[in-house]
Amino acid sequence: MLHILSLNKLQFEQHFCTDGKIIKNVVRAAHLQKDDIILEIGSGTGNLTRELAPQVKKVIAIEIDRSLQSYLADLPPNVEVRYGHALALLPSQQFQKVVANIPYQICEPLLQSLCLRRGLTLAVLLVPKKFATHVSSHPIFSAFFDFKLVQDVPPEAFSPPPKVTSAILKITPAAKEDDNAFIRRKLHLQRDKKVQNAVRDTLIDLFSKHKKSKHQKKLTKKQALSLMSSLRLPKETVAKLTLSEFQSLALSVEKLARQ
Repeated sequence: MLHILSLNKLQFEQHFCTDGKIIKNVVRAAHLQKDDIILEIGSGTGNLTRELAPQVKKVIAIEIDRSLQSYLADLPPNVEVRYGHALALLPSQQFQKVVANIPYQICEPLLQSLCLRRGLTLAVLLVPKKFATHVSSHPIFSAFFDFKLVQDVPPEAFSPPPKVTSAILKITPAAKEDDNAFIRRKLHLQRDKKVQNAVRDTLIDLFSKHKKSKHQKKLTKKQALSLMSSLRLPKETVAKLTLSEFQSLALSVEKLARQ
């Protein structure tokens, strides 16, 4: 049975999917296996949770709104409900897949977090269609993932309905990695470093990747700094760069590596 909430205003800007066909399509896109451990963000009234649980080993359901506890009290025994903010709880959770109807305001920060996640095999998310359409061109996210828009989802599939058309977005680890994607990924993984240090270490890693034999010497820090001498690099950390600055930096590093 699908739970439907008739709320005019939600404290946490949640929109619960109440369309059974859409929920089944989300689950189908996740290619669930019996040994999967699933992270669900924004379990709400448990509509998606109840579809996931019978097909997997465990569901970790994160919900920020404790007023929904009564809806989640009778979930199957392989569901563990944790209350709190998903972005704060996520780093400590163990899972292989994310399947969720997420609060739309966390789309970008969630993907930022998933970029750092080892062992993630797949994510299927309900997101705004505009986000699903443009995410594949994001200079950071596209270095880590491949994206597939599975289907559009109309506002009336939710309670209360959002103001925008949504989409089921399937996310998988990037199948191919050229030098530019490698550079972007390495720079993002060093986002807390000063730009100069991140570029230096990225160049060293890139040269190691292209070593033709184990006898070929590695690029030293001194050599990397010498290569970088023509670049005018900002003094802040990588995390402080705008997306356009980040993209331009990756192109400059790629050009250097080709010299």
